[in-house]
Amino acid sequence: MGSISGVVCDEDFDAPLAIAQVTIAQTGQRFTASNQRLYVFEQLEPGRYTLVFSKPGCVQKVISDVAVTEGQLTDINVSQAK
Repeated sequence: MGSISGVVCDEDFDAPLAIAQVTIAQTGQRFTASNQRLYVFEQLEPGRYTLVFSKPGCVQKVISDVAVTEGQLTDINVSQAK
C-alpha cells in the first residue's frame, strides 16, 4: 500500500486553506484539510489516481495521473485561486 499527502494553500497569499476538501475521484475518499493545510490518504493500492481540490469561493483544481507506489508517500502540494 502507498499514501498521498500534501498541503493546500491560497494561491495569492500562500496562506492555509482550512476546510479545503480533497477527493480521490476513483475511490470517492474525501479528506478535509486541517488548519495546517495538511491532507493525507493512507493505505491506497498502487496505481494512478485523480485528485479533486475544492472549497467554496475557490476555483476547483484537478490533478490527474498521481502515481501511488507500494510503500511510498507521494507528496502533492496545491495552490488554489479564489
